[in-house]
Amino acid sequence: MVNEDEIKKRFYDLRKSISRACKKANRSDGDVHLLAVSKGHSAEAVKCLYDLGQRDFGENYIDEMLLKKKSLTLSCPDIKWHFIGKIQTNKIAKIALADVIQTVCSTRHATLLSKCRDYTDPLSIFIQIKLQPDKLRSGVDLADAERLFVAIKQSNFICIKGLMTILPLSEQNNPVDGFTEMKHLLDSLNKSSEVDLVDLSMGMSSDFSAAIAAGSTWIRIGTLLFGERKS
Repeated sequence: MVNEDEIKKRFYDLRKSISRACKKANRSDGDVHLLAVSKGHSAEAVKCLYDLGQRDFGENYIDEMLLKKKSLTLSCPDIKWHFIGKIQTNKIAKIALADVIQTVCSTRHATLLSKCRDYTDPLSIFIQIKLQPDKLRSGVDLADAERLFVAIKQSNFICIKGLMTILPLSEQNNPVDGFTEMKHLLDSLNKSSEVDLVDLSMGMSSDFSAAIAAGSTWIRIGTLLFGERKS
């Protein structure tokens, strides 16, 4: 059973923490968007946050996302679903039903995803970056990021919104360097490719303040909003 009062308190406490982090970084609150990571939590919990004004939700598992999407279509008509899990080729058609995909890290996946959309409904994506070699992390290696960006930019019906990363385990106790490196990469891509990428998806419950200080525009928060998952 969903404890609506607890979720409400968590939501407003988090909004205050985000506002403080933005003020400390001399940024506007409006520069930073909250992605509520609802993996493992009920549709009722999502609806509770939606009623408080939250619109963007992230899911790691596409089948779970689609079940929630179906059950909330009428009650949450303008909800936006972000897929933030590892892309499986055999589930591309389902994954393309997300509003945003934050974990694209190959031209093959971008090409397959583009075939599921058309010019009237292009797909918004983030390119996932892996800052260090790490078998536990998905993403394109930092050294190959620009080459992948240029290749994906040519894909039909794909709109690259920005970059996403999950910090290497080795940097989670000191996240500043990794987040700063991502901001430098975004600036470099904008300069070399003459584009205007503005979005950086980085920072989670334990390190979102450091991510905001480094320039993150999307923070992905689960535990601080919903509490620990039951399973």
